[in-house]
Amino acid sequence: MMNYKKKIFILIVFCISLLSISKFVLADQTEEKILWDNKANQISTEIGLADEDPRIIIARIINVFLGFLGIIVVILIMYAGWLWMTGGGDPDNINKAKAILRNAIIGLVIILSSWGIATYIINKLYYATNTNTYSQRKQKNPNTGFGARKLGTNIIASHYPERDQLDVSRNTKIIVTFKEIIATSSIITGINLNTDNVKIYQSVNGPDNAISGNKVKVYTNDNKTFIFETTEYLGSPSEKVSYTVSLGRNILKNNNSRAFVGVVGEVGYEWSFEVGTNIDHTSPKLESVVPVHSSVNPRNIIVQMNFSESVDPISASGVFSDVNSFINITASTTSSTPINIQGTFHISNKYRTVEFFTDNACGVNSCGQTVYCLPALENIAMLIKSASLINSSSTLATFPYDGVVDMAGNSFDGNGDGIAQGGKNYNNLPPFNANTDTASTTGKSDDFLWSFETNNNIDISAPVITAIEPEIGKAGVALSTRPTIHFSKLILSNTITTDNIIFGGDKNYWLGRTNVDNNTIIYINHDRFSEDSNYSIEIKSTLKDVYQNCYNPASSITCTGGPSCCEGVSSAKNSCFYE
Repeated sequence: MMNYKKKIFILIVFCISLLSISKFVLADQTEEKILWDNKANQISTEIGLADEDPRIIIARIINVFLGFLGIIVVILIMYAGWLWMTGGGDPDNINKAKAILRNAIIGLVIILSSWGIATYIINKLYYATNTNTYSQRKQKNPNTGFGARKLGTNIIASHYPERDQLDVSRNTKIIVTFKEIIATSSIITGINLNTDNVKIYQSVNGPDNAISGNKVKVYTNDNKTFIFETTEYLGSPSEKVSYTVSLGRNILKNNNSRAFVGVVGEVGYEWSFEVGTNIDHTSPKLESVVPVHSSVNPRNIIVQMNFSESVDPISASGVFSDVNSFINITASTTSSTPINIQGTFHISNKYRTVEFFTDNACGVNSCGQTVYCLPALENIAMLIKSASLINSSSTLATFPYDGVVDMAGNSFDGNGDGIAQGGKNYNNLPPFNANTDTASTTGKSDDFLWSFETNNNIDISAPVITAIEPEIGKAGVALSTRPTIHFSKLILSNTITTDNIIFGGDKNYWLGRTNVDNNTIIYINHDRFSEDSNYSIEIKSTLKDVYQNCYNPASSITCTGGPSCCEGVSSAKNSCFYE
């Protein structure tokens, strides 16, 4: 009976040994997966040298060598087992077998330890020579930021700098906007950063070397958008540096529930960007406005302001109720005192677009949602205020800001002359005549004024898709292709979100858009496509044009009505899928 138990024990040890060293026996096929997560092709392309990365070659040599030692261990264990089972109870043979088995197991432990140490060292070398690697390897969980279909399990609306953005100025602010109200204590300790939940660090150094909380000032005006401003410049004046922002899973909503649901590990969401060597002293300008100056428009049009760069959201968004707001909007006739229009400014498009929504309900759209209107048959005067400067020779604005500034605190350049002049800080606007007044300001002021008229009409026509790239059902699409959607009307920037445009696949994605004449083109930016994979786009009816008409009926150039049209065929859905 005892002899039988010994044989079973030896058989179990033998099987465990085989499983333990299988990594090494098959090392030639698996070392890339173990060490580099199948990124050999990407590494080879990026370094532009031989087909094999030198680190891969080193890893292969080490693994093959350890695999050879593992084979020797297997032979020794088999030999010890053979001696034991054929010893016929001879104490000398049994003791010899035990000694060989003991030494083989000790050798196996040494081999496994050596493999672990070698893997650790090579991985550290990989991190040290690739500043973007840390966050990418940390974010393997599909519910976290890297690889997630929506930002931060769909709790994050936007952030700045953007993911993988290059050459960011050293004096930039870092901004995160959540879709729901966040418990302030989760982000802020006093006026400083709560580093238990938010870490900002050089990517190569990892979160253990994050910037200390007392060197990051945090402010918010709505507990959704949080602005992080470091007391020292980021990066270096001589070389580019990658930074990572990590939001912890313990960040709480206002109701004390977790903001990041279903994540594994301590990270709820993180992203990286590259800080350049420059200091930003360039003032933001205005690229375009909707409606344009001196135009006549339906009264349900949304006022839209598009800036040349991202602007500080606290300086350009919020509830408007008086003329002392950062951005002022008034309605007036040419014969009466201007009347303030109540409403709210919303910022979107990576903090580059500001839109004004009035409080005056005037009807419903085709989805049954409330539409809001400007006063009918009026001249509407718009003023964007430039912030006061810290001195006449600087582009930087005085804090707290009394006008629009960019992410580096440079005051708005309203007249576009490239010289920061600050604003006049109007308390009231004079009556405007849209037929005679000119856009922009006169004199040495960077305040921007323009005006337009409203008629008594309400535009109720739904936006139509005029083109989609790549075409529906197209095969062999390049892995870096950026899908685009062309609309027949200007789209409301505030509704171009990952809730309304859903990119079906296994890749993280973020949206962009540009206005061309009176049309909008929406871009779907994404992580690199996987080969031989299918992707789809769903456009929901909650996407709206600047007249607040929802994409319902979801119409295309080949189909109208429905309530929805998908691939030219009417359906009862309230959204449209393209594959």
